[in-house]
Amino acid sequence: MEGFWRTSNLSTEILTCLNPRHCKGGNDTANLCFDGYTGPLCAVCASGYAATGSGKSLQCGVCTGDAQTTIIIYSSIFVVLVLFLVVVYCCCCRQPTEGTRSISHTSSSFEDRLSNARSTANDARSKYKVWMKAKGPVLKVLVSYYQVMTMLPFVLDLSFPPVFTMVSNLFGTVVNLNFISLMPLGCIMPSDFHHQMVGYTAIPFFIGLVMIVAYVILKQRPATIPLSNEIFASFLLMTFLILP
Repeated sequence: MEGFWRTSNLSTEILTCLNPRHCKGGNDTANLCFDGYTGPLCAVCASGYAATGSGKSLQCGVCTGDAQTTIIIYSSIFVVLVLFLVVVYCCCCRQPTEGTRSISHTSSSFEDRLSNARSTANDARSKYKVWMKAKGPVLKVLVSYYQVMTMLPFVLDLSFPPVFTMVSNLFGTVVNLNFISLMPLGCIMPSDFHHQMVGYTAIPFFIGLVMIVAYVILKQRPATIPLSNEIFASFLLMTFLILP
């Protein structure tokens, strides 16, 4: 029967698939899954297919040039975003010296615009800090709520309406920092559940270790203490987000 899976044609234990659209059922236990799916509960992508999403939202797509293009696009967007944040932060934290103040009177229009942009960024950063101080606790409660809610279907084996599931998966990708699952990495390297588990465990640990090392080094110089404090605050935020 479609939507169910069992280990062999002699087994009396019929298991419900994580996603009914992955299992076509039948008496031929060697061919219980639709094209692209294999393994227990048809929850593993077959050779030549790559996974996007996870759990009930898992989808296996054929590896083509489009899949590799998707990986390149996502990776490029991530790198550009990180570089943009670094540049904005450096511009905000850079304080003008007496020399730059005297030169600014005779600077070109480009430098004037750059100075105005830096001033605007500093104002926005100050307002953001005030807003986070006032609304931060509420935001943390909402993030924690959605982190727990998006895990309920998988942990408690619950089935929600399709629209609710779609919205839940969208929120889950954001609040659980699960952007990697959107990329068909299986098209360029072997990937299964164990590889993903090791990756999700090791990547935050590695990033946290780098942040701690940077914090210790920058803390030694008075001029870079504000930056080290920001790094430590970001480290605490990361530990909060990956808690689930």
